[in-house]
Amino acid sequence: MVLSMPSIPSMPSLSSMPFMVQTQGNTNLPPPPPRPPSGHHIKPTINGPFLNPAPKSEAIKPAQHSLGIPDMGGSSGSSSSSYSVTCILFSGIIFVAAIFIGIAALVNSVHRVQEGNIAVYFKNGALMPEIGGPGIHLSTPFVTTILQVTIRPETRYLNALKCTTSDGVVNVFRDIQVISSLNKEKIFDLILSFGNDIKQVLVYDRISEGIQSFCANNSIDEVYNTKFIEIEESVKASLNI
Repeated sequence: MVLSMPSIPSMPSLSSMPFMVQTQGNTNLPPPPPRPPSGHHIKPTINGPFLNPAPKSEAIKPAQHSLGIPDMGGSSGSSSSSYSVTCILFSGIIFVAAIFIGIAALVNSVHRVQEGNIAVYFKNGALMPEIGGPGIHLSTPFVTTILQVTIRPETRYLNALKCTTSDGVVNVFRDIQVISSLNKEKIFDLILSFGNDIKQVLVYDRISEGIQSFCANNSIDEVYNTKFIEIEESVKASLNI
């Protein structure tokens, strides 16, 4: 027995495929492209049902992006607001300090001189020739020191004073009353020569010294009896009055 293989129909060629697709009743397909001349080799690419050369794609160039710092609106707003608060606080502190300095300068410069006194001024420690009378006066604040001196008659009781007579008896004088006054025209020279506490140096200390000198040159009997009234003249002599 001889078996023969059934004949297999040949596959249609690649060039006839467009015509086969077109003859299947699909009228929506575009017409086939024209056939290339013989001898022209076409690299087959898949482009739908037709063998069309694929378009050359341009090389994709990397996009150049400039990176910028994003505008942080919230951060700048908070920064500016904190800066404004700091400026306001600083300005307020300066304003309050200026008010206090102004008040202190006004209080320090305005002074009142009572009746019976005069005002002597020291500017940066130096005695000034100006003398202020009774009333309200102004002076340079913070650099001027004001000294009020009483020129009217003033009474003062000295502390208990001990002295020793020529015969060695210790005697104590109590309640020594001193009435003194100053000449206004001589105040500047007196302060310049003897300092601020004029009466203590020129009056009270010299009175104590005069009494002790009188006791030292007389006996206890002379101090209390025979020469008691001479004490005043002896003290005045020690004061150069």
